[in-house]
Amino acid sequence: MNKRVNILRGSTVLVIGGTGFIGSHLSKKLLDLGMKVTLLSLNKNKKMRSNLYSQFFIDITNTKKIKFFFKKYSFNYIFNLGGYVNHNLFSDGGEKIIDQHFLNIMGQFKYINKTKLIRYVYVGSADEYPKINKSERMNEKLLCSPRSPYSFAKFASTNFLQMLHISENWPISIARIFLTYGPGQSVNRLIPNIITQGVKYGSVNTTHGSQIRDFCFIEDVIEGLIKIIICDKAVGRIFNIASGKPVTVKNIIQIISYKIGFKVNYGALLQKKGESKYQVADITLSKKILKWQPKTSLEEGLTKTIKSFII
Repeated sequence: MNKRVNILRGSTVLVIGGTGFIGSHLSKKLLDLGMKVTLLSLNKNKKMRSNLYSQFFIDITNTKKIKFFFKKYSFNYIFNLGGYVNHNLFSDGGEKIIDQHFLNIMGQFKYINKTKLIRYVYVGSADEYPKINKSERMNEKLLCSPRSPYSFAKFASTNFLQMLHISENWPISIARIFLTYGPGQSVNRLIPNIITQGVKYGSVNTTHGSQIRDFCFIEDVIEGLIKIIICDKAVGRIFNIASGKPVTVKNIIQIISYKIGFKVNYGALLQKKGESKYQVADITLSKKILKWQPKTSLEEGLTKTIKSFII
């Protein structure tokens, strides 16, 4: 990978959502690779050294500001991690979610300078996939079945971008990311919430934890995203970036509680209505085309994450 990575040195890259959890880790890695990194986000990240990046704080749904930005600046690479994970119904603010994750993309492609663009990577979601049986894996050929404004917006964005690649030859790749965890994640996400609650109160209330998920450590996810922009065969394709291994939420909580030492009240909370019971990726395509697969074991990843929150 090192020889291919060298082609990135000195090139310009925009990270939309660059101060978020995944975006901040990605931005730091891109900087380490010698790239000229620009961040476009709504909020600042106090933990990121502002003098190392060009930073712009813009609401990506503001068409006039996006037009001005892309008319003035051009990039060799763009990663789009914009918008927040939000599973509200359409009747409960869903229109805003669609604006954040889909309508703004159409606005971007009216003004992005195509002549300098080498790759545009859109970060999609496992929520685009339909419900499947436990004996199966979610692969990129599955017919998607959105069940919320968030998953619809992600799926609509994927389709729009694929259309642009096919009809106008835009250099686009899609990364469908499953559950990512690691240092720096917001405490309202599952693993940081369990850690902080357990440390603070000595006990945690949770569901029965029967949900089966695919957890991938942040360092491996970033490695996968980098692989996408250095792989010529990745253009026009969708890739699952995940561990490919099923694990129950209960198992995750058990590992954390064992390492920290707190009581867990399973079944004290109800599972969210409509929540998928099973989401596990097939990462065969990523292994074959990108020559990528995660290196961090669940045990190692959770240990690193726990240390980052309690030290």
